Amino acid sequence: MYLPKPAESTGFQKCPEGTHLATCYEVIDRGTQETRWGKKRQVWIGWETPNELMDDGRPFVIGDKYTFNSHEKSTLRNHLELWRGKRFSDDEISKFAIESVIGTACLLSVIHKESGDRVYANIASIAALPKGTETPELHNERVFFSLERSEFNEAVFNSLSERMQETIKQSPEYAELAMVGAGETEGDSPF
Repeated sequence: MYLPKPAESTGFQKCPEGTHLATCYEVIDRGTQETRWGKKRQVWIGWETPNELMDDGRPFVIGDKYTFNSHEKSTLRNHLELWRGKRFSDDEISKFAIESVIGTACLLSVIHKESGDRVYANIASIAALPKGTETPELHNERVFFSLERSEFNEAVFNSLSERMQETIKQSPEYAELAMVGAGETEGDSPF
């Protein structure tokens, strides 16, 4: 019996395992998506690793999707609290604008996990930077995308990867914006 042929490389380099200095460069509202626990509103947070570079000299990028939830037991709230190095009060978390993390650095612990015939780089934990640690300038463009009507930006949507656009288009929030956009006059449309 012969070993199976290795899966073809996509050319995408995975962030190496270990603990890395990382700076958030993107926050993307994915809208409500079907998950194994039912429909959940999700947000994608992406980081770059300025001290860990790919073969072409650019920083590695890594991200994770979170249920957009501020409950004290939610992963998002837990990661935000670890990132800032202290807990939120309920009043603080209710006034916290998620896009404020863009440009903020942290320490990310990355592990590789096999799933089927692929290996994925996953975020194992997040920690606040030690005091006095300098944050390098961002290499990637800052990206904030929201499906809130007052914040929707079509140019930002169009700049997202096709895969991310397709995911967002499946959300009821996007469908609602599209319906509103189709029924309004040209100057008022979010599209």
